[in-house]
Amino acid sequence: MAVSTSYALEIVKYLPHKNCGDCGEPLCISFASKLIGGKKDIKDCPHLTSNDVAMLEKLYQPPVKEIKIGIGNKIISIGGERVSYRHMLRFFNPTAIAIIFDDSMSPDDLNKKLAKINNLIFERVGEKISINLIAIRSVSKSPTTFANTVKNVKSNSNFPLALFSYDPIIMAAGLDVAGDEKPLICMATPDNWKAMADLAKKHNCPLAVEAQVKDLENLISKIESNGFDNIVLAPKSISSSKYSARLEDLAFIRNMAISERKLGYPTMAYPTNHLSEAQEIAWASAGLAKYASLVFTNVYEPYAILPLLTFRQNIFSDPTVPATVNEGLYIEGKPNEKSPVMLTVNFAMTYAMVSADIRSANISSYILVANSSGYAVGVSVLLKTVTGNNIAALIDSSGLRDKVKHGYLIIPGLMEPLKKEFEDATKREVLVGPIDSRFIPRFMSDVWNKLPV
Repeated sequence: MAVSTSYALEIVKYLPHKNCGDCGEPLCISFASKLIGGKKDIKDCPHLTSNDVAMLEKLYQPPVKEIKIGIGNKIISIGGERVSYRHMLRFFNPTAIAIIFDDSMSPDDLNKKLAKINNLIFERVGEKISINLIAIRSVSKSPTTFANTVKNVKSNSNFPLALFSYDPIIMAAGLDVAGDEKPLICMATPDNWKAMADLAKKHNCPLAVEAQVKDLENLISKIESNGFDNIVLAPKSISSSKYSARLEDLAFIRNMAISERKLGYPTMAYPTNHLSEAQEIAWASAGLAKYASLVFTNVYEPYAILPLLTFRQNIFSDPTVPATVNEGLYIEGKPNEKSPVMLTVNFAMTYAMVSADIRSANISSYILVANSSGYAVGVSVLLKTVTGNNIAALIDSSGLRDKVKHGYLIIPGLMEPLKKEFEDATKREVLVGPIDSRFIPRFMSDVWNKLPV
């Protein structure tokens, strides 16, 4: 939290010190804190002079520059980070995950892989998670083959692209096909940087720069002097076979950006050795944690990708905001007018467990999700964030009265102290269910199935 406070104190120097509330915050210092956290914009303060805005924009720039790959609804942002450790503020842009395609694949194999990757979308604790990019790697060394593969992937996928080749001629062929979609160009090196930077400028695409860490700053300076700064760093470790060395390079670059404002671009990590699925996902997870903004992998099977996506979701959640789902009426299975109505709260993990247990037991039901301010069931009872009046209003607004003909409402066991309050407010008979959702099937057989529904 010290980093967040120091940023806020620097920013507040350029605020009007009116504490007027016109920005939606009661104090200028609280506006500065929200600005740093990405929850306010500079333009939200109506009393700033043009000079103040210019100074704030300069001060507000994150040490790790934000880079965008793709266009329109096929766009991903990487970088934009301010800290090395989440508890000091938060992370802003989750590490992007790219699946690698080789241009040596047959069209049939490529299309089968594309079809599988297009379906790599999962829902976890109320949030949809998926991979973010497709990378096409030149293995054939043929500009025509590379261009045809890029064309096929571009036409049949919904993801932004990264193009891999060290040959500017091959890269130019790929960009002739997909340059309008602003793919990431990989790679500029000490040997080819001028030609690659010219291609990046021509197509206005981000450029990955590969070199050993000791040479990166000099290479970046050359590219920046050429009038280009839309850069992603690809550190090439001296001991490329030692993943610990590659992680050390990623951590070194992040720390240089935060502490010394040098090497201030997002980084990427990509496999250089042949690995098993398990090894590659473990390596990608390590890169994601320390501190790659973009991770490439050859793995694309759902059972292997899901753990990586889950790990990323956990790291990049905002520690200051409870994970929640929207209040409302949710449906499991094919419920009818006689199906049970089960109440739970909008803490995402609680809802995920309740819905999963109901689904696995094949119980067609309605789940009424109450806004508990993101608290779990027991805490919501203690803090009184769920009340009888809230539940009555939710029942009315959700249209539940038109969907079921019975007058029962099943509540979690920990909400038993609120049973009378709920009954008085909703005019329904409240049944106290199990404390643990694992026992919902037993409750159904022992209690629900014996009711005159």
